[in-house]
Amino acid sequence: MRSCLAKKVLPVIAVFGAACGGAGSFSDDPAGALPVVLCATGSTADWRGWISYYSPPLVSASWAAIQRENGSWRTIDATEAKVLLNPGERIGLARWLPAPSTFVPPSAEIFFVTAEQAQTAFPCDSSSRRSLHGTVQGLGTGQGGYLSIGNRVTTLSDGPFTLDGVSPGKTDIVATRLGAPGKAILRHDVDYPNGSAISLLDFGSTEAVSLEPHTLAVNDANTTQFFGRSQIITQLGAEGLLSIDVAITGAATRTVTTYSVPESSLIDDDVQFLSVDPQDYRLAIVFYRHPTDRTMTLGPYATAATGTHLGTASNRTLRLDMPSQPEYGAQVTFSLCSGGDFHPAATLLVTKEYFGGTPATWSVIVPDLASVQGFPGGDLRASNLCSVQSLTNLPFVFAPQTTHEGDAFTFLTYGINVSNK
Repeated sequence: MRSCLAKKVLPVIAVFGAACGGAGSFSDDPAGALPVVLCATGSTADWRGWISYYSPPLVSASWAAIQRENGSWRTIDATEAKVLLNPGERIGLARWLPAPSTFVPPSAEIFFVTAEQAQTAFPCDSSSRRSLHGTVQGLGTGQGGYLSIGNRVTTLSDGPFTLDGVSPGKTDIVATRLGAPGKAILRHDVDYPNGSAISLLDFGSTEAVSLEPHTLAVNDANTTQFFGRSQIITQLGAEGLLSIDVAITGAATRTVTTYSVPESSLIDDDVQFLSVDPQDYRLAIVFYRHPTDRTMTLGPYATAATGTHLGTASNRTLRLDMPSQPEYGAQVTFSLCSGGDFHPAATLLVTKEYFGGTPATWSVIVPDLASVQGFPGGDLRASNLCSVQSLTNLPFVFAPQTTHEGDAFTFLTYGINVSNK
């Protein structure tokens, strides 16, 4: 089936199985069987890491507690492999992240989402991984390259390479030569047994496609510098880096050069996107299939967020409030800190679907996880709100292939306009 993007429909999002071209607002609750399995080591789709939006835990996490429809928080037993959830049910989930190193303390992650979002964002994957190897040629001295095979990525240089941890099953390959002349090798629907050799990736061969250069203008880019990137997500989810350019000085509107795969070299459901990453943490992305000159506008700075402490000891309450902004109407992530040196204590992510739509004010009560049997952390309610870790209008659960030509999203990945009282 052809993607919505391939049909050049006007920008309206209809995700996870909805008909292409359907009217309506964003809806990221996927259609499918009832969610029954939650895995703490699961994460949202790998491509999100490309835009510094969300990364899976660096350590093996474990679910600590669950809340069903504003009920009491309770323990999720380690042997409880299945948690039966109802369609549309609003849930809270808390997981504990041990310290990844002696320099980084342990912390908690808390999610306020729908049952469908939890099922999609935290899948269980017990399949074995593969190790693949191959050889690259056609990269000049000092010229960088990039390789994506399914869920794994690595940098390239001329010569042999090995890529471990590749998920089993059919996947796509994206290999790119960064720098002039930029080229890409796309191999779709491949399946390699563990230990296999990938046939030669030769950027001097006819298999390598020349990338098209275009200008990206960025409005309100009044920062010292910003990066502009072009990337591709294939039909089976391989994420390829096509180009990087940086603007260091200039006016409020500045331009960079980006490179894209010609539309004639794409297959159904291949999607490209541009991303802008300024120093002031305001990111923006736009999806497309047809490469052309484009203009992007960054989102505003964040409104003020407040942490309100009430009560003492066992009766204490910590409420987090922040007026919503239409440019970031899909979700917000608050960050709590403890101690005078701002050690991270927890992050709390809440989606608009949890509220049944974007609220006028994002308002979250920090749960009393210290009273949940077995929770390894302390009382998070004694922490302070130290930052807004992220804001975005990108749905929490999202399939890039369901976008339409020119669909744009804005992000704010760090905000310190916060106060505590």
